[in-house]
Amino acid sequence: MKKLFTLLVALSAASLSMAYDFQATMDDGRILYFNVLSTNECEVSRMYYTERNASYVSGSLVVPSQVTDAEGTRYTVVGIGKSAFVHCRSLTSVTVPATVTYIGNAAFQKCRSLTSVNLPDGIKTIGDEAFEECSSLTELTLPRGVKSIGLEAFEDCDALKVLYVNSPEPPTVVSSTFPLDDNGKVPFALYVPYGTFSAYRNASYWNAFSDMREAGSNRQQNTTTGSRPTAGTASTPNTSDNRVNTAPAGNYSPNDYYDADDEINDLQRQIIELQQLNARYKDAIYKALFSSNLDECQRVLKEAVSRE
Repeated sequence: MKKLFTLLVALSAASLSMAYDFQATMDDGRILYFNVLSTNECEVSRMYYTERNASYVSGSLVVPSQVTDAEGTRYTVVGIGKSAFVHCRSLTSVTVPATVTYIGNAAFQKCRSLTSVNLPDGIKTIGDEAFEECSSLTELTLPRGVKSIGLEAFEDCDALKVLYVNSPEPPTVVSSTFPLDDNGKVPFALYVPYGTFSAYRNASYWNAFSDMREAGSNRQQNTTTGSRPTAGTASTPNTSDNRVNTAPAGNYSPNDYYDADDEINDLQRQIIELQQLNARYKDAIYKALFSSNLDECQRVLKEAVSRE
């Protein structure tokens, strides 16, 4: 029996060591592991198999868009696999290449030092528990291509203050995708694209956000009160972003919302049009939408026009 147990342990260790198809050295000298998906596509495999070893993946990491195996075969990286970076507690930032289309289950689970995640527009799915226990993550931008987000994707992200969603249509989510407070509300703010406020407000489980805001306008949902704002009168600003005025949820017409600065809003609408025309610079443009600083809006608009 003892020999059988020893053999099973040895076989188990061997299976773990063979859980990836090949490894490749990055430009910075670090090694990443990959699983082959097809003749020319691969995904990032699980980095390490113990929490202790995972601690060696630290600092900033740029995932490559293409890698070559020991035989010289070139692969395009199309996914971040299941548990790829789980337990990488010293990982602080990750940039995912434009070739990637999915984030696997638990891909960044328990990356407790992670503060920055740069996701490309091509991402379509975000798996279960993808960012669970990323307790240092304060904000995250989900690209416009996202179609679905799995269960408990943001569970125990205690520092998360704001989620930016660029998708023009609400991605499919489940009841446990977002953490809920004692009142059944999501405890962080949601920013959605211009013109999509009603769609998100009426979408299943997205309506659990008590603080929902629309880029390029002063619309804000507040499901904790039933009163309407008085037109032309600024209500008490939210402490998380005092640039946006409160507009409680309900069946309101556009007249129930007011503009704090027509000139800024006009610039923001122009920026949105440029964003649609020029996807290459959309990320910088999108962030400018949330600024009420006139100089900043003008700077971004001028830069975008000069690059057209």
